[in-house]
Amino acid sequence: MPQTYSAAQIVGKNLIAARPVDLKRSPDTKAATIYVAQAGQTIGTVYSYVGGGEKGPLWWMFHDQNGKAYYTKHEVGEYSLDV
Repeated sequence: MPQTYSAAQIVGKNLIAARPVDLKRSPDTKAATIYVAQAGQTIGTVYSYVGGGEKGPLWWMFHDQNGKAYYTKHEVGEYSLDV
């Protein structure tokens, strides 16, 4: 059985793309994609998360080098857990 983690356990960790991952400026599937991280690329260090459960899909929050937030939607198999 694969290891499971709570969202709080991921905060402060680097996420690595296991497949192409869309990065967006807001946690909304309709928001424009600002960049696509390719498999093997570091997406960033998780700063926080929004959503999840009854609040809708879970989104990971990161900050770019200028302190501006960006988000990726959590999808099973989208992040490498082996790194």
